Amino acid sequence: SRKRLWVTAGVVGLLTSTIIIYVWFPKKKKKTAEAEPIKSLAVLPFKQISTDGDNYIGLGMADVLITRLSELNQIVVQPISAVRKYDSPDAHPFRAGEELKVDAVLEGTFQKVNDRLRVTLRLDDIRKGRTIWSGKFDDQFTDIFNVQDSISDQVVNALALNLSREKRNTMVRRYTANNEAYELYMKGRFWWSKRTVVSLRK
Repeated sequence: SRKRLWVTAGVVGLLTSTIIIYVWFPKKKKKTAEAEPIKSLAVLPFKQISTDGDNYIGLGMADVLITRLSELNQIVVQPISAVRKYDSPDAHPFRAGEELKVDAVLEGTFQKVNDRLRVTLRLDDIRKGRTIWSGKFDDQFTDIFNVQDSISDQVVNALALNLSREKRNTMVRRYTANNEAYELYMKGRFWWSKRTVVSLRK
């Protein structure tokens, strides 16, 4: 009948309209969150938990990391001269990162108790305002080379850097096996970086 034909035509028309609308307005795909790679980094001098003595260890360990990461040529690392001014207890890592215009900041604290060295590190993403990695290291101060090697290896992993075996070996290259000589070297670098008449004499 005409009535049934009209109803059928209406249903078909409705379905056709629905299909057309679906074609023209497809569902939006959800975007998968991908971590943005870190392209620039500032390694701040490690802060000494105890205020006794000069912070030559904190500056020295930061200097080692800066040198090792810079040699990889995979990430832009601020030189020790740029981060030296943040060697103070009240230096804020996120503020330092914004001033240095870097993607991330590596901050750390250390404590030397008798012959033991305890180091705590955090990798902060300045762009997102959050910590993306943290690590703790505890070893004999006489094994400071092992501590630095472990820190370097874990920081590279946290930065998601893809290194060859040759580059990995470069990261743990040592210029001396004498712990006393190395400690004296760190003291020398500490006073030399202050650039004053008194410190240069020391």
